[in-house]
Amino acid sequence: PYPHGLAGEIYCRLIGSTYILFIFGKASTSTIMCLAMDRWYSIVKPIRYKTAFSKRRLYLYITLIWASAAITQINELFITAMEDGICTFVTPFYGEKAERILILFHVIVTFYIPSIVTWVTFGQIWTHMRQPNIRRHLNNNKATKRLLRMCALAAFFLTLSWFPTETFFILYKFNILKLPFEFYLFTSILAMSNSCFNPWIYCLSNREYRREFVRLLCCVKFNLANSRVGSFCFGLVPNRKLRYSFSGDPDQRSS
Repeated sequence: PYPHGLAGEIYCRLIGSTYILFIFGKASTSTIMCLAMDRWYSIVKPIRYKTAFSKRRLYLYITLIWASAAITQINELFITAMEDGICTFVTPFYGEKAERILILFHVIVTFYIPSIVTWVTFGQIWTHMRQPNIRRHLNNNKATKRLLRMCALAAFFLTLSWFPTETFFILYKFNILKLPFEFYLFTSILAMSNSCFNPWIYCLSNREYRREFVRLLCCVKFNLANSRVGSFCFGLVPNRKLRYSFSGDPDQRSS
């Protein structure tokens, strides 16, 4: 059930239209693009890296990512309205033709351009890394190679997840191709599932991330039968055997 009155109208336009939901998705695309550019500067232009990605500029980039995701998606605020207490999709006040143009502009700016920039950037990095002197340097810096691999995998799965729903949505809006509703539902679920892929990508492709991830999840507190708070720790410790702790005192560990 939707709230009544003005609250219901606001809820319908922000939530029912998927405006807020897709802001997070489009911000992910731009973030991956910035990660690719971050890697490009660190490998191709290392001298300019600290200037291009200073702390102040990082805050600016993050602000621009979220602001652009919110502004370019603003047309979705006008595609839903409350009718008889039900949130319904409607034709926006600027007409169906203008809506198609805005949707096409939105998808190009928030998905296709960031994806192209991301993969062109990784292509240049790959070409640069094939140079003999750069290859020797990177062979001695395995952490950089692992981080680059992690970013590339995240970009690959992001493109794989969002490409079908964005492409087929444009074809549908321009009456080029119309498929069963179940297909569009599947592509939307695939796009939203990208957020579930990323933690596993980071965990499986980066040793440092995996170590911190395991350390974060290793201790699960629970109430014992005598109401004492205990903890169970199960984690991998580099260069040592598995370590367990199952006691009221988390500092008491058995080797």
